[in-house]
Amino acid sequence: TGIAVTDSTLILTIDQDQKRLVRLAGNPLAQDISLPIPAASTAPRYLPDGSIIIGSYNGQLSRYDTSGMQTWTLDCKGPIIAPPSIAESVLYVSAGKSVSARRISNGEQVWSHRASGAVMAAPAIDDRAYFGSTDSLVYAVNLRTGALEWFFSARGQIVASPAVGGTRVFVPANDKRIYALDKQTGDTAWTYQAGAPLNQEMTLAGDLLVVGTLEGKLLLINAQDGKLVREFAL
Repeated sequence: TGIAVTDSTLILTIDQDQKRLVRLAGNPLAQDISLPIPAASTAPRYLPDGSIIIGSYNGQLSRYDTSGMQTWTLDCKGPIIAPPSIAESVLYVSAGKSVSARRISNGEQVWSHRASGAVMAAPAIDDRAYFGSTDSLVYAVNLRTGALEWFFSARGQIVASPAVGGTRVFVPANDKRIYALDKQTGDTAWTYQAGAPLNQEMTLAGDLLVVGTLEGKLLLINAQDGKLVREFAL
């Protein structure tokens, strides 16, 4: 089940078994919308105007208005595993081996960039769109055109979203490493050996990079120099 919580008076959830989108609203919360969806889906994205974006594993991307009416739907030609990223009036959608930029208003494609492996996570959006792939590459593409500006080759598949902060892009990889890259050039600032494959999105909290590993550890890493600050066993 995918869940999106906006505040204490609005919750969106996906019932994967029944293939339905359910909205709980009000105070106290009560179900006010239950809609069929075409296939197993990602967690919903709730937009500031009250509309809802849902991507599904069969490659379908759909938008619903505040009443639950579908305003558009389209085929992205590949499974959508992660909810899209959103910046201003554009969705950035990972589907199959491609990332595409699409207008929220009508789903129209602005650009598409194809990787040589599957893109399993949403891109990180900053001055560029940054994403990794099962081909072990990190891609940095122009936010307006989708043109490739640089790429970096890791030693293992990348199945989680990068994190962006300051002048760097931080990439978790299944080779058990975290790569800190210069976001303008892709040059390596530092690497950290985490001791286990990394398949979860990382979080930046000030100068701390918060990382969970498949071994059940929580790592706090200095984002400036890549040194371990603290480690917790979960």
